[in-house]
Amino acid sequence: MKYAKDGLRRIMSDPRSMQMIMVGHEATWWLNDQLHTWLGEENAADTLSKSAPTTSHRRWASRCWTSRT
Repeated sequence: MKYAKDGLRRIMSDPRSMQMIMVGHEATWWLNDQLHTWLGEENAADTLSKSAPTTSHRRWASRCWTSRT
């Protein structure tokens, strides 16, 4: 577990990591705005991302929750 925390700390301290996180947020905000304009749906990007069968976010979240138990 210590190595995982060290790796996460190293990755999160890299300025490029924060840029990638912000790109993801900006893309989600843009997509939500566009889908709200086109379809009238709020937070549709969130629903779409949850419906994807395998995403890196889902795999990451799954690993985080299984490592806690």
